[in-house]
Amino acid sequence: MGTLSPGEQPLDVTRFDVESASDLLGTWVRHTPVAELERGAFGVPGRLVLKLELLQHTGSFKPRGAFNRMLTADIDETGVLAASGGNFGLAVAYAAYRLGHPAEIFVPSTSPPMKIERIRSYGATVHVVDGFYAEAFAACEERAFDTGAAFLHPYDQPAVVAGADADRFEVVGGSFFESVPEGGDAYLLKSVLHDWDDEPAIEILRVCRRAARAGTALLVVERQFALPGTKLSDLNMLVGPGGRERTADEYAALLAAAGYELLGETPTAVDVSVLEARAI
Repeated sequence: MGTLSPGEQPLDVTRFDVESASDLLGTWVRHTPVAELERGAFGVPGRLVLKLELLQHTGSFKPRGAFNRMLTADIDETGVLAASGGNFGLAVAYAAYRLGHPAEIFVPSTSPPMKIERIRSYGATVHVVDGFYAEAFAACEERAFDTGAAFLHPYDQPAVVAGADADRFEVVGGSFFESVPEGGDAYLLKSVLHDWDDEPAIEILRVCRRAARAGTALLVVERQFALPGTKLSDLNMLVGPGGRERTADEYAALLAAAGYELLGETPTAVDVSVLEARAI
């Protein structure tokens, strides 16, 4: 079932795992909103988009992973165990309460008393361990070995990681020459436009523009013609798919033809740059 007992090494998490978790979580977690802030908010010079997981059950994203771990595990009357400084313990206690499992949470003595009381409020047994998180984790591991209860790790188990990422995306098949999902907060094209000559590239951008509201951001991640090695890549695009590498000015012209305004270009540590545009 993709579960782990103490001492086992975590497995890789695949897209299938995340999609399965999204289907499984259903109504167990809240669909929290996304907020786009004005430029300059909190001193950030670029675009800032926040996923408001503080509105999730227990006030963080962590119930997602806790629910997925429990829903994919064979849990008996011994229940579940977790070590936490606070937030993951709250998530496990809440999920166990909703699913009807006994829960024991090991917290360090340095944990905020308010969080300890909140964990208890969900019916979990709380063990306060002298020291810090490492001591609480060791005590929890020992208890798991002794009882056989299901051990939940806050980040080092595939089911927990897959659950934490679930319900944050949707995979939609189709052709970007025909349609893309409407109403997105932002759109991202990475290594797409250089596969095509100008007219097909403009058509892809027009499809994105039809789906986007005015002011919606579009990020284009591509090689810039002036960067080292781009001439060879340009030749490869020409003889392969029939596309080309372009300069920032050439991308600006494509964007303008499709109803976008180029706002800026951000170089990266590798051989691509990020062009940020806005739907007008």
